[in-house]
Amino acid sequence: MSRLRKRHSVRFSPQSAFSRPLANVFAFLWLALAAWPLGIETGFGQVPAETSLEGEVQVLAVDERDDAGHWRHRLEYFLQTETKRVRLEMMETPGQLPRPNARIRVSGVRVGNDLRVSQMSILDSLPRSFYPAAQANVTTGSQPTLVALLNFRDLTVQPFTTGEIQNRVVLNPDSTDRFLRENSYGKLWLDVDVLDWKTMGISYTEIGGGCSVNSDKLLEEALKILGPSVNLHDYSRLILVFPHLPLGGLCGLGSVGTWTIQTPLEGEWTASVAWIDGDCAVSSTVAHEFGHNLGFGHASSLAGLGENILDPSHPFGAWNEYGDGADTMGTSSSFLHFSSVRKAQARWLSETNVMNVTSSGDYVLEQLEQPSGGVKALTIPVGVNGSGNPVGYWIDYRKPAGAFATSDAVQIRLFSDSFFDCTDNSPHSVRFTSLELPGAIKGRVTNSEGSGIPGVSVRCYDSAWNPLGLTSTDITGDYLLAGIRPGTAYVGTSNTLGYVDEFYQDARDLSTATPATVTSGTVTSSIDFKLNLGASVSGRITRDADGTGISDVVVNVYDSAGYWVAASGSNRAGWYSVANVPEGNVYLRVTNNQGYIDEYYDNALSLNSATPVGVTAGMDTTVNFQLTIGGSVSGRVVRDSDGQGVPNIEVSAANSQFYESATTDVTGQYTVRGLPGGLYYVGTFHDGDLVDEYFDNSPASATATLVTVALGAQTSNINFSLGLGGTVSGRVIRDSDGQGIAGIYVDIYDSSWRYLTSPNGFLGILHGQGGLARHWFCRDSQSARLQG
Repeated sequence: MSRLRKRHSVRFSPQSAFSRPLANVFAFLWLALAAWPLGIETGFGQVPAETSLEGEVQVLAVDERDDAGHWRHRLEYFLQTETKRVRLEMMETPGQLPRPNARIRVSGVRVGNDLRVSQMSILDSLPRSFYPAAQANVTTGSQPTLVALLNFRDLTVQPFTTGEIQNRVVLNPDSTDRFLRENSYGKLWLDVDVLDWKTMGISYTEIGGGCSVNSDKLLEEALKILGPSVNLHDYSRLILVFPHLPLGGLCGLGSVGTWTIQTPLEGEWTASVAWIDGDCAVSSTVAHEFGHNLGFGHASSLAGLGENILDPSHPFGAWNEYGDGADTMGTSSSFLHFSSVRKAQARWLSETNVMNVTSSGDYVLEQLEQPSGGVKALTIPVGVNGSGNPVGYWIDYRKPAGAFATSDAVQIRLFSDSFFDCTDNSPHSVRFTSLELPGAIKGRVTNSEGSGIPGVSVRCYDSAWNPLGLTSTDITGDYLLAGIRPGTAYVGTSNTLGYVDEFYQDARDLSTATPATVTSGTVTSSIDFKLNLGASVSGRITRDADGTGISDVVVNVYDSAGYWVAASGSNRAGWYSVANVPEGNVYLRVTNNQGYIDEYYDNALSLNSATPVGVTAGMDTTVNFQLTIGGSVSGRVVRDSDGQGVPNIEVSAANSQFYESATTDVTGQYTVRGLPGGLYYVGTFHDGDLVDEYFDNSPASATATLVTVALGAQTSNINFSLGLGGTVSGRVIRDSDGQGIAGIYVDIYDSSWRYLTSPNGFLGILHGQGGLARHWFCRDSQSARLQG
């Protein structure tokens, strides 16, 4: 019988039996051991204590992407007292942070629902053993799990069905449940109910954004919905899935272990909680957050240790918190087995599966992925760190097997409950991912007179603009970039001292820079910079209607060749100042997202008609802007099959003089602002499988309906209903021998020779004379024919 109280749910309980044939696969390993003491210094920050609370520590793991697209992790701490739940702002250093579920007493300053902790005493904590203990009932057996699909009162979209969630969590061959079964050797499985979409009593805009999504508020509102619908005490796992969360780059959050939760209707309830952004609601993401629910930290990596793997503090080493690609607790997209560290922590490996090694010799490891009673992991204790936590190596043998194992190697990791974490005590494991020693780059930054410039940032990138390293010049102007992977690197400066930044050698941007060659284990020297003193441009940006200053307008400066060189934003009164501008003629352009018309100086819509501004090194030049409120175009983009709004569609408005665009929100709504008055072609553009079009339902600009825009007015209801496009596939071969040819673009035209698309899905729009024009690709000149 279902545990759900309503009928808007589906329950399923797959078989818990699990078995796989044992593979007689062994790895032989000779070990030479050495002792290695670790140390981490700790200290307390002091603030006046105004209140004292006692309760259970609850830890939330947050997994998100930063603006550069890199994964980052942080922990949030809460204290559950008998009557309330308070967020803790921990002032302590990593060694003194409390463990999940510990009972503590804290004192500090209360600010709203936050407590800024100044003093803490641990009343009861988990044992600090080298072989981490686990509660068997939490990490083995059936896991009664409730998956709740929840949206907001102003965001009622339902991007997937209960059936799709069932497939991802339980039924698919690569589901979360099957992943956990295979990892645990059949010792753990999910028993899942899915609650169909319900609308919470809060709006999408009430739950925060940036780096402060209100997980407390989400859980509180979810419990109000769940209480009347289900018996929460029937579950020990709660997975909340939302159509979208406003935290940039967020994929998921997970409680570290289980929490004691005060519910509105059913009193105290113990369960783990995961919050999943619908954009990332795939099996591997759920598995990663469920790993946090099991008490797992991240699978990190330390690359470039050379021959001495016993010294992870080597200055050339490169740390990556999510870097272990052979463990789902590292990069969840790889969706591979947990390492032996985690399997032992969860008690999926027995004590006979883990051998503690204290002497050199030959040892036999059985394959980690297959169930057996032999040795699957070697542990080598090497001391304790400054927090008193044991540190040791874990070695296991990985080989492809089942649906979630593709690694084929002996893997070495380092593990400690608070090792190598400068921000929290999340228990990471560290895998040595490369034995190639990185290199380093050094040089000197001077002024035009040859004197060293201290305090200049020196940055290093690869050819795709991925950052490789960052440092600053010392008092003599010298710098050292350590831990740079071998290969080609581009080095540039960044400063706020009034000098014109550049890339090596004397280049304005990466495309014209001279690369530095980095060699393993060596230092590339004499990557020097001589920076010239720059000019500055300042002024005020106001509304032309009344002279009021406009804040948050970006002023971009371009050199005489049209290359961007510097930028700055206006303050609350409209004043701005751009420094580090190269001497000579420059062009200024202002951009904004407030509905004003972007322009070049002086009242020009394009660079060709802009007025150049002459600037002199060491001098400031005043340039003011008066901006006009433009017109706007708004509407909604929907799928023609079901009328649902389509997010992330770019909508462009263009004519021969101007171009502007906007992106649809989660409901499909858009508004293109800041348009000069006139007639515009309006069209959609995206990388998906819907067919883009011009307004009104036209495949080309020649047949499009022009949209009239007036200054200060909005032209609304410029709507689009996009249909699913068809596909054409085939093979391109050489006619001489029938061999396939890679890298050939295949263009598709309609009967009037209008260009439609190409196999990579790219269908672009450019503004130019006569309206919107299609992008064209260069064709290969080889003789080929289309087959099939």
